[in-house]
Amino acid sequence: MQKHYFSKKDVKFPPPPPPSAELYQNIVSDFCVDTSSEVFEEAGCAVCGKLTPICEMEEPINFKSVPNVLVFKINSRNIKVSKTLKFEQKDETVTIGVRGLIYHGDFHFTSRIIGTDGIVWYHDGMTTGSGCENEGDFDKFSSKSMLKCKGKKLILVVYARVMSP
Repeated sequence: MQKHYFSKKDVKFPPPPPPSAELYQNIVSDFCVDTSSEVFEEAGCAVCGKLTPICEMEEPINFKSVPNVLVFKINSRNIKVSKTLKFEQKDETVTIGVRGLIYHGDFHFTSRIIGTDGIVWYHDGMTTGSGCENEGDFDKFSSKSMLKCKGKKLILVVYARVMSP
């Protein structure tokens, strides 16, 4: 619903008729939604501890066994991307690592693929075609440098287990 604001010079005489019952109902309904307790109630994030509105949080996910692939949507610029995730499973620690970074901007997707040897490969179908460009060793990438790639913003992080042959 679009909101309208008027200045004195916009007021015409005679004044318009009063708002309809439907408009009144929409105004009150929107006000109730915008001021509900769910919008203002906060709790500490389980990952970073930052106070976050509960309506923006999701329930923790539990696994019976560690998945081979996990994909996380990134919807914040104020986040630290971990290069590895560690899980405790049956008295052992299972580590999965970043294997892909997906970026978006200007109505276009690009990606970085991290090989098992730790080399980062950049792909943009418009500029690299079917090939990839070597961007160097993943160990040299900081969390901050992973958030942007050639003007595009990080939107997905793909973690995967490297399976032994």
